[in-house]
Amino acid sequence: MTVSPTRAPVVIIGVGSAMRRDDGLGPAALAQLDPVEETRCGAVELLSLGGEPTRLIDAWRGRRRAVII
Repeated sequence: MTVSPTRAPVVIIGVGSAMRRDDGLGPAALAQLDPVEETRCGAVELLSLGGEPTRLIDAWRGRRRAVII
């Protein structure tokens, strides 16, 4: 695996959308993580995605670690 030098090494991806009538848990969890110091210094990127599989793959490509909520 090749790690991208231009992207944060860790990504936390929130999946879900209240508009799609699922629970929207992923984006709600990201809202709680937003003030975390690691997100401000660029070590962790927070992404909210609706669940489209190809977008998920693109989001974690080139990362050391991806966490899906």
